[in-house]
Amino acid sequence: MSNLNTIFKNSKEEFDTELPNFGHELRFGKKLDSRLHKNYTLIIKYSIAIAASLLIVLATSIYIYRLKNSGFSSQIAASQSIEFRETEQFYTEQTKQASLKLKEILIAQPVEITSPLFDELNQLELTYQQLNEELKINPNDPRVMSTIIQYYQLKLDMLNNLIERFTLYSNFKTKHYENERI
Repeated sequence: MSNLNTIFKNSKEEFDTELPNFGHELRFGKKLDSRLHKNYTLIIKYSIAIAASLLIVLATSIYIYRLKNSGFSSQIAASQSIEFRETEQFYTEQTKQASLKLKEILIAQPVEITSPLFDELNQLELTYQQLNEELKINPNDPRVMSTIIQYYQLKLDMLNNLIERFTLYSNFKTKHYENERI
């Protein structure tokens, strides 16, 4: 190796005989810049491709997560809605039968007694309509569904209580008249 160094030092003047062309350094700098620019361009292109891929994967996973959760919640809401409709249908039928039975009993009663009761029943019906409007606004709200079921239960209890009381009153009245005749 030292031999090479000595040969190079001794022959240095032979290597420096020709000078580069004018503007050689400028052209060399441009070539060097273009190579570096190509490398930066490739890095930027790959970085954009990787970022786009990650964005697509992230967006897809968020979409699948939301779809899975909304599907699950909609299944729960659908099952709640079906159970609610069945329960509401049951109570509607029960209250309808009790209302008819109460109306049959109230026909024989004086108007002074029946008028406030019919007013109260109409007021209950208005309450139900308000609850039904609230259910239309919030179709799967369990609080509204629960309130409607409680409304039906209270209305049915009230109707059954009134039927029982007026039946007892009618029976008492009949027995009273029967005792007077004897």
